[in-house]
Parts: sequence; structure tokens; C-alpha cells
Amino acid sequence: MSKNREKNRRRYQVALAGEVVQMQINQKKLAALEASLIDRKQLDDDLRSLQSQAREHWHAWPAEVAPWLATKLQVDPVQLQEVLQGCVDNYLSELGDDIPTF
Repeated sequence: MSKNREKNRRRYQVALAGEVVQMQINQKKLAALEASLIDRKQLDDDLRSLQSQAREHWHAWPAEVAPWLATKLQVDPVQLQEVLQGCVDNYLSELGDDIPTF
């Protein structure tokens, strides 16, 4: 009987070792899947940052382009900048502050 017990114990150890290996494989697969997931909070933060940068660039654009454009059109640069700034402000207000939700 002790030989049977020893065989059973070895079978149990082999089966247990197989389960441990399978569990480790599954843990590695899960870690790989978790690494590939998108962090929604980070995505939202990045999107808000990009939106803010775009708005800042739009707001700065009239001051950058007005002097050059006024020279080409032979108009007052201050008045042209005011007109362009009004157009940009209207455009940005139409866009709103909505951020898409994922």
C-alpha cells in the first residue's frame, strides 16, 4: 500500500505543479492584458490638455497674423486684430467646452 500512496502523492504533486504553472501563465497573460488597457482618466486628462492647448493657440492666432495680414491688405492692424479676435471667439464659443465621453 505504501507504493500506491507514494504514486498517488507523486501524481498529486505533478498535478499541483501543473496547476501552479498554469496559474503563473494566466497571471502573465492578465498582466499583459492590463498593460494594454486604456486608462480612461488619463485619456480624459490628455484630451482636456490638448483641447486647452488648441484653444490657447486659437486665441493667440489673431495677434500673430494681424500685423502681417494688415500690411498685405493695407488696413489698420489693431482693427484687423479685433475683427479676427471676434471671429475666433465666436468660433470657439460655437464649439463649446464639450469633451467626448468614452
